[in-house]
Amino acid sequence: MSPSGTASDEPRDHGHGRVRAESALAASEEQFRMLVGGVRDYAIFMLDPTGHVVTWNAGAERIKGYRADEIVGHHLSRFYPPEDVAAGKTDAALGAAARDGKYEEEGWRVRKDGTRFWASVVITALRDPAGRIRGFAKITRDITERRESARIRSIVDHVVDGIVTFDEAGLIESCNPAAEALFGYRSEEVLGRSVRLLAGAGGGTDWAAGAGARTHEVVGRRKDGTEFPMDLAVGGFHFQGRRAYTAVVRDATERRRVEEQRVELERHRNQLRVTLASIGDAVIATDSKGSVTFLNPVAERLTGWATGEASGRPLGDVFMILNEGTRRPVENPALRALRDGTVTGLANHTLLVARDGTERPIDDSAAPIRDDGGAVLGAVLVFRDVTDRHRLEDELQRRVAELAAADKRKDEFLAMLAHELRNPLAPVKNALHVLKIRASDGATVDQARAMMERQVGHLTRLVDDLLDVSRITQGKVVLKLERLDLARLVRESAADHRGQFEAARVALSVTAPAAPVWVTGDATRLSQVIDNFFTNALKFTNPGGEVAACVESEGGRAKLTVRDTGIGIEPEVLPTVFEVFAQADKTLDRSGGGLGLGLAIVRGLVRLHGGTVTAHSDGAGKGTEMVVTLPLESDQAHPATEAPPRPGAGGRHRVLIIEDNRDSAESLQMLLEASGYEVRLALTGPDGVREAAAWFPDAIVCDIGLPGMDGFAVARHLRGDPRTAAVRLVAVSGYGREEDVANARAAGFDDHLVKPADPEKLMAKLQTP
Repeated sequence: MSPSGTASDEPRDHGHGRVRAESALAASEEQFRMLVGGVRDYAIFMLDPTGHVVTWNAGAERIKGYRADEIVGHHLSRFYPPEDVAAGKTDAALGAAARDGKYEEEGWRVRKDGTRFWASVVITALRDPAGRIRGFAKITRDITERRESARIRSIVDHVVDGIVTFDEAGLIESCNPAAEALFGYRSEEVLGRSVRLLAGAGGGTDWAAGAGARTHEVVGRRKDGTEFPMDLAVGGFHFQGRRAYTAVVRDATERRRVEEQRVELERHRNQLRVTLASIGDAVIATDSKGSVTFLNPVAERLTGWATGEASGRPLGDVFMILNEGTRRPVENPALRALRDGTVTGLANHTLLVARDGTERPIDDSAAPIRDDGGAVLGAVLVFRDVTDRHRLEDELQRRVAELAAADKRKDEFLAMLAHELRNPLAPVKNALHVLKIRASDGATVDQARAMMERQVGHLTRLVDDLLDVSRITQGKVVLKLERLDLARLVRESAADHRGQFEAARVALSVTAPAAPVWVTGDATRLSQVIDNFFTNALKFTNPGGEVAACVESEGGRAKLTVRDTGIGIEPEVLPTVFEVFAQADKTLDRSGGGLGLGLAIVRGLVRLHGGTVTAHSDGAGKGTEMVVTLPLESDQAHPATEAPPRPGAGGRHRVLIIEDNRDSAESLQMLLEASGYEVRLALTGPDGVREAAAWFPDAIVCDIGLPGMDGFAVARHLRGDPRTAAVRLVAVSGYGREEDVANARAAGFDDHLVKPADPEKLMAKLQTP
């Protein structure tokens, strides 16, 4: 109490002051917590002495990705990369902070989602008044962008190209050392000034206009006023809400000089390349040591070496030559040119051995390549393939020999023809004289007449043979093609000749399958071929001999073989037995008779049927074998990828008309036959398909509206059959719209005409190849 007896106010005031201080401190601490908790650019949190998270602010959540309830209580090693944890960096960082009071570093840290960022970290030790560690305060900042900017700045400062950045107004914001060196300005001299300061008067002053375009050439200007060609590439970007530009520049003076030299060199090289590629000769170039440096396309083809493979190889590896006569290696003319420095050539009897071992005759020459001072830099070798020339020379010699032989055969034939014609004329003349003096003697007259008939028949056969050869060589033989059984033809011909064989005491046998061997051919002409074989075999086989005929199918073809045990054919005669005027019997008595035209006629007729004929004999006295092959009908032949040969070569053009209107079909038939065509009719689609497969026409005129199978179906069927796939198809129809024409072509028709078709147009369509 106070001296006046009242209670004192001082203690009460002191108590109120402490309360106010504590309240202010609490408010201050709350404000600090709010400040720390609200900072978003820094991760600020506390750790206990063992490194476990105690507090967590909003910045930590934003930077590291964890909420407070997810991370409080967890060790700070969760923020470090595995390799740093394994290396003990977390313990080392806390140890350093405890030892030194504070620890600072930069390094990679890991977010909750596993991504990494570059962090600036400060760890501060927290101690109580007694100095004991109570925990740690940790402040982390994401400085990835700052680090990347520094890295980019370092790169920009060290690149060899000049880099200038400028704003939308064209004012320079930065200039790297390379740009300083290029233009001669220091950065501080150009910052804030227009980029036009660096552009020459020759164009390209508006650098921003070229943003995004490829590098192009402009004119630059240095501080001293000199101008120079400059390569410029400008890129635009947005930075802090504004548009800016980066220009990459490079002095193009040297590039332009090199480019001009390259263009000029390429022009010369192209001229040389075109020249060397266009010449018909092969060219190889070497260096002074004889190593290959170049081959033109002709040399590549002849040697088998490409320039890329041959370059650097010794010339002898690429160009190896032999003497054609001795087959010994010959010195390379290019190596001799390098050695002697003179033009060298080996133009005769040289063989080039290619990479694959093939050989060809060549002419070659070589010359040294010298520089302006006369020093030998290499050699150029020029050579050409003379295979065709040699072949022509050989062919010429062969033709000369053939002509000489043919001339000799012609002379022999003329003498033989005179002999053969005189033989029947003498009996005829004698018979006429007998008739003159003994006309009243009936028996004598009959004998003379029979003799004359025989001899006239012989003369007729001689003339027929001559005419057949003429028709065949001129392509005037008309074949009447039909489906034939070759085995039956052979049996019938053998039956016709059997009496003659029995009279001559020569055995005749025929071997043929029971099933037909179908071919397409002219029965008369094929019988003529078979008769010739039997006649010749009988003529040249002595009594007691044998003749055997065999018919079979082999490899999709019908095969007829006629073997005899007769006199055979000499080896030197065998190659010419099918030639006109050829005859194996050249003795004076000519016991066989004939003009020697039979086998020439046989070969011509067989070829007209799409067949082959060959002769074989082991020599005199060892018999002869004649073999004919003909295409089998398709149902017997092996499947083929293309249509069989057309029969009837040399005959009239054959046309098949498929038309259900008989009057229309027959009138068109008369028109075509009057124009020289051979014509057949079919009144339905199926009949037309069958006739085409059996007759092999050259062209087909087909109506569209047909019974049984319309014209479109007929065309598709014919195109799908290898036997008729290539036949010319002309549609003649009353339908003439564009879609009708399109449908006809889609079905396989070559042409389309509207009824009534103009005869001249139809003829033109049939004659079109």
